[in-house]
Amino acid sequence: MTIRSPFRQSLLITNTLIGVLVSAGVFSTGDADASDATPPSASTRCASAELAIEVDWESTGEWRTLAPVPAPREASPTWHTGVWIERGHLADGTTELRRVSAAETKVATIDDATCTSRTATHVRTFNRDSMRNAFTDASLDSLMRANTRGLLYVWSPRMPLSVKGLAEARA
Repeated sequence: MTIRSPFRQSLLITNTLIGVLVSAGVFSTGDADASDATPPSASTRCASAELAIEVDWESTGEWRTLAPVPAPREASPTWHTGVWIERGHLADGTTELRRVSAAETKVATIDDATCTSRTATHVRTFNRDSMRNAFTDASLDSLMRANTRGLLYVWSPRMPLSVKGLAEARA
């Protein structure tokens, strides 16, 4: 099946990258048992306030369990390359949503007593000279728009199977 839409390519690549992160141990598909916090997918009193933020931040709604650090949480891709949302419910009843990208992280904290949220934005800056030839989310997005087919292969010298798999990926 050939995926021609950049939108579908982004989703496929995001889900594939999440799959790679699961296999690398960054994401977990099992249940977390790290604290007494409520599991992220548990229904909360403020579910409609959470959903409004998730929709505004363009979550796909495809949640996967993350490693439970510092508390159990989940992540969902968005419709944008290199952007995802994290969700966690803290032991005090507070819900925290994070919209994470290379450039910034938006954090929405929802108070369980009032279902009101407050949002903060943490902006990251990078050295312009070192970023001149960097492969960024914008670079990836441009490649996906220009090419109807492709393969992202994530490898690390410290992961012997990923190095050995490069030849098969090239083939």
